[in-house]
Amino acid sequence: MQQAPILQIRNVSKTIQNRKVIDELSLEVFPGEVFGLLGPNGAGKTSAIRLIVGLSTLQQGDIEIHGHSIKTDFIKAISHVGAIIEQPDLYSYLTGYKNLLHFARMHNNISRDRIMEIAEIVGLSNRIHDVVNSYSLGMRQRLGMAQALLHSPSLLILDEPTNGLDPAGIRDTRDYIRKLAHEDNTAILISSHLLSEIELLCDRVGIVQNGKLLHTLKMSEISSSSQSKTPLEDAFLQITRGNVI
Repeated sequence: MQQAPILQIRNVSKTIQNRKVIDELSLEVFPGEVFGLLGPNGAGKTSAIRLIVGLSTLQQGDIEIHGHSIKTDFIKAISHVGAIIEQPDLYSYLTGYKNLLHFARMHNNISRDRIMEIAEIVGLSNRIHDVVNSYSLGMRQRLGMAQALLHSPSLLILDEPTNGLDPAGIRDTRDYIRKLAHEDNTAILISSHLLSEIELLCDRVGIVQNGKLLHTLKMSEISSSSQSKTPLEDAFLQITRGNVI
């Protein structure tokens, strides 16, 4: 029997300055899967994520996390979520460790050992006591990932998770995201405009254009009709051109 979804988005719309940035969006994300929102810049991916985590006001429809509506029970809903939206929000004058210690105090029972464990997982243990001001963009991304994972969320939301990482960091992040989903049963929602990253990371993909979810695909079921394109690229081009696959 299929598990209940961790995240349910139902008929959500959002209008900003007379422009519909989200248009009747509905989707579900289940435990143990990586679900990718794929679309060009401006398609509405980050706008949708901002609605899920409460950074933008819900105008129409509903969003539930573990059955808790963000409209009526936001604290319970968001307690299950770890997220990086756009760039990680960090205190640059503090060390990486003190940043994580600050975020740990927002949750119950996060030990100093847990902080060091997460620093090791994201590859920051050698620099965790350095001031964040001295970090590269990729290191800040790693620290943001650590902050999102501190409380072992059942839903992890990542907006362009490999942005700013070097090739080794991209590979490590990709491997860890898959491990979180497939071994630890975490539901993971990521957004990207990079076909290659979505293809390597995701179990299912939702193609978004002009705020609308055009189609949802299982990566295991995609086959390419062109030798010059990857299977996902072929499917993406067909769907965004209005073709049924």
